[in-house]
Amino acid sequence: MDQATRPSAKAGDEHPADASATTTYELVETNLRCQIDREASATTGHVRSTTDELCKDLWLEPLSREEVFTAITHAAEHGNIRAQLDYALYASRIFEDEHNSLDPDLIRDYKQNTVRFLESAGAAGESNAYVRLSDIYKNGTLASKDPVMAYAYAEAYFRTGSSRYGASFLNNAAAGLDGTQLRRGKQLANHLLDKRSASP
Repeated sequence: MDQATRPSAKAGDEHPADASATTTYELVETNLRCQIDREASATTGHVRSTTDELCKDLWLEPLSREEVFTAITHAAEHGNIRAQLDYALYASRIFEDEHNSLDPDLIRDYKQNTVRFLESAGAAGESNAYVRLSDIYKNGTLASKDPVMAYAYAEAYFRTGSSRYGASFLNNAAAGLDGTQLRRGKQLANHLLDKRSASP
């Protein structure tokens, strides 16, 4: 896919959530649920999450990978927190196309946007974004491996999340870090939470 037609994952600063972002995310989510229900319709015991009326148009013409990619990017860019959390899941379908899977610019933008959107969701008060960011920096899949950043996000989650597994998650992220790294991680966590408090 050439530069003129390549899907763009580049974006500027996120905008406050708006009605179009919510509508767009709901379309992407509904498209997926309709396809799951259609594929599983022959499975005994499958309980549908959609209706024929809701899905009739999407069954006839489901969203393409490119349309899903464009839509989820728009929704996340315009402040929909669910889209920001789910961006990686939906946007990754674009790479099922071989041409896109070999496009270094698209891959770079996808990785950067995944992190950026999760950061925005965390700053907006969604603590689960910190879990995903911690995993990203721990595993080095979508960003360079950074155990201190992984710990910082785990610390932020521990201090803001409600899960009973928060302490275990934090201890796991702290494993192998020395005192200097732990102190740096706590400083970074403080910075993250300051941004969260300052978020409108």
